[in-house]
Amino acid sequence: MPLLELSRYRYEALPGDGGQHIRIARIYPGHFDDDIHVSLRIEDFQVDDIRPADPTDIQDQLPTYEAMSYTWGPPVDSGLIFVRTEISLSSGLNTQEERADQSWHQWLPARANLLSALRHLRRDDSPRDMWIDAICIDQEEVVQKGPQVALMGTLYSQAAGVVVWLGPACDESDRAMELLNIWGSQVDFDIGLETLQPSAGSARLPAEACDERMADAGIPLECRGKDSLAVSSLFGRDWFDRLWIRQEIGLADLSRSHVQCGTMAMPWAIFRNAWGAIYLKGTSDDDPTIKHRLNNRIAHVHPVLEQKSSIYLSWVRLLFSGAECFDKRDRIYAVRSMLADESIKQVIKPDYTKTVIETYRDAAMAYLREDTDRDLRILEDCRLHAGWSGPSWVPDWTYADQTVLSPWGYYRASMDIIPIPRAWEIADLGALRVQGVFVTKVTEVHATRSLEDVHNLLVCGQRSMDGAYPAGGTVLDAYARVLCCDRYKEIDAASYSNGPFPLLKILRDYLSQLQTKPLETSTREVSSFLLRGLTGRTLLQTDSGLIGLGVGQECAQVGDEICAIFGCGPLMVIRPSCNSRDGQYRLVGPCSLDGANWGESVLGPLPRGMRHVNAEVEVDQVRKSIWVCKDEHTGELLRMDPRLLSLGIDLTDYEKSLEQAHLDHLYVESEVLVESLATRGVHVQAIDLV
Repeated sequence: MPLLELSRYRYEALPGDGGQHIRIARIYPGHFDDDIHVSLRIEDFQVDDIRPADPTDIQDQLPTYEAMSYTWGPPVDSGLIFVRTEISLSSGLNTQEERADQSWHQWLPARANLLSALRHLRRDDSPRDMWIDAICIDQEEVVQKGPQVALMGTLYSQAAGVVVWLGPACDESDRAMELLNIWGSQVDFDIGLETLQPSAGSARLPAEACDERMADAGIPLECRGKDSLAVSSLFGRDWFDRLWIRQEIGLADLSRSHVQCGTMAMPWAIFRNAWGAIYLKGTSDDDPTIKHRLNNRIAHVHPVLEQKSSIYLSWVRLLFSGAECFDKRDRIYAVRSMLADESIKQVIKPDYTKTVIETYRDAAMAYLREDTDRDLRILEDCRLHAGWSGPSWVPDWTYADQTVLSPWGYYRASMDIIPIPRAWEIADLGALRVQGVFVTKVTEVHATRSLEDVHNLLVCGQRSMDGAYPAGGTVLDAYARVLCCDRYKEIDAASYSNGPFPLLKILRDYLSQLQTKPLETSTREVSSFLLRGLTGRTLLQTDSGLIGLGVGQECAQVGDEICAIFGCGPLMVIRPSCNSRDGQYRLVGPCSLDGANWGESVLGPLPRGMRHVNAEVEVDQVRKSIWVCKDEHTGELLRMDPRLLSLGIDLTDYEKSLEQAHLDHLYVESEVLVESLATRGVHVQAIDLV
């Protein structure tokens, strides 16, 4: 039957809003070059109504299907999928010729990678039931598309199996899959510990056939030349860069999942073991170009390997900004099912009738309203830049810069004090009203991309390096702390840490030498260490004399204010809004200031002889690395900052939370906080962020 006499398939609408039913595609048997025929049926998928006595029995009450994890590829339709309707199904026609003669057949357009997958995955002699998003979701019906997308986490976690389709065979992919199968069958990779152990053996490879040297991370894999290129090309496939697969593989039952490329397939567990072996061992390739190419690619896709099934919304931009998706709204929707906070997940409802800004604002509001800690850490992910036209207090989850303020990942500019009953409110015109303390104003902004930039800053600046610094010590001391992002051995007191960080004295001496010999330094380790810390960061000078760092090249400008916002960890840069009323600000992003990172603007400096250190302590019978106060005279480590006693409030519950669960948040009634700090001359102000 000519295509013009067939019609494009029209989906039957799902019952209700589409959130309690799914379509399952039955892929009919055929030879490789036969046309692809499927049928679609609607099944109940009311997961919320299922309450089995044993949670593992949930699959017994859901339809049986396999789910496919793949990438759509370029937006060009390459062929057709023929959909068998109820009429053709009841006709009993089975042969390719009989099916081709039926005018009641309809068709769906399909992209090349999907067509290739279906040709490889369909069976020769029996149908196969699968859930495939491009077929099972009506992509043009935006109202029901949202509820269907909301089900995807459950769809993958409850599937009878997940098929990871990497694409058709090319670039010696068969050889790459063969090598991965051999390697992965001989070791067990522990993702959490990032270690290799000899495999206990399997049906594929008996234990006696395993080479125990495979588990030695110090011995490179025997892989050179064409083999290295084949493995590199396999890991260069688009699947590894796709955002959606992070949820699909993160939530799947990996014991029932496998990876297929062309006709070659293996269990996910073996693929993962081989991947981990490449990551830890490297290869023995003599060609540095080939070796560098493979190592770089493995490092780039490593986040996929260690993908956890549970994440926090405040991690999303940092974790996934390097992954690709076509629709910017999917920056939220594609990872929604992995969110650890169930209440936030339920509030974020995929809705493709909303704009990108509306989607991101809804996600930010879900965090503010539902986060169990009631903090404002979501604001730390905001970066003001020319490409963002939404509210400044809403993160732009498309912003790709993954630079963090500090490798420690933690500052306590407001001492983790959270005003209650709520640290925020929505003010006029949609402004987010928060409470904070103004610290200082930016007077200079300096790029520090090279050692020459640092040299010019030290030599040509208006301040004497031997002069007194407002927070103690000399100006050069402060530069040493700031330029290394507070990464120095004296504050790394964790007993398990060998400290990849140098002593502060070494950093200070290096900077002193750099003033006179900017390009003749012999301490390459220290210079490399400093340059790594400066990458993606900008140095700030302030009217109070404090110096610090901002993230990115647009992190601040002269005249910006720096404040400690209650509920946020680091200091925040804010900019008076020129398009709004007085008292309104645009949130620019986080920053650090030596002498104000640890609550000094709120509670004053630590008592003499004390400092904050990263130490290993026991919490709930588990050794953890946390920040504490250290008495330099006695060596005593204090979980509670002694300055909090000056607030004059009952700290009993707070002390218990520190001892029992490492919960640093101190919840204080707003009026009590304002009055208590006012007696110390500290003025808490309402700040409207627009």
